[in-house]
Amino acid sequence: MVNLEINELLKCLNNSKSLLSDADYLFKDNRFARAYSIYRLSIEENQISNMLIYLIIEKPINKDFSIEDESFFKNIFTDHLLKIKFSLIEDCVFFDFFEKYSIKQHKIKKQILSQISNPRQLDIFKQYGLYAHLINNKIRLPSDFISKNKCYKIQQESKLSLSKSRTFVEMFLTSPEVFIRKITNMDFSIYR
Repeated sequence: MVNLEINELLKCLNNSKSLLSDADYLFKDNRFARAYSIYRLSIEENQISNMLIYLIIEKPINKDFSIEDESFFKNIFTDHLLKIKFSLIEDCVFFDFFEKYSIKQHKIKKQILSQISNPRQLDIFKQYGLYAHLINNKIRLPSDFISKNKCYKIQQESKLSLSKSRTFVEMFLTSPEVFIRKITNMDFSIYR
């Protein structure tokens, strides 16, 4: 049995905010490779809140979950590729909204769709920011992979992700009935 409480959402969101703040300190100290990796972790942590909302909506709170549901619940906290994929799907939904209102973002959306099918590449770059790697018989440092510009881009992505997740959670917590009614037409099966 999974004990899932709404307050747990806020713990994940607050941890994401803390990771973002830590990464900002590293960024200001020109430690871009480490900052990049922690920004990526912040984005992943945001997704836990979003996936917990999905589970809360799908299943009554504190009820027995199926073995599959329990496995999915545990994977939310341990599977980095699942969290990366979920963040990319969130980005697609975000860009679908912009397309709907005639804001052109086709190139970025195509890139996101490509990344959804291969989230491992983003996870590898997160690792590049932390560890020395042996590539073509040469040792490469994290700074060889992560530039200030690349780090700045993920910094902005992380801030946007936190903002979207915070709004998503606040909407759910303040008006759960309205929120649930609004999203019942969405197909969440793609997250599994």
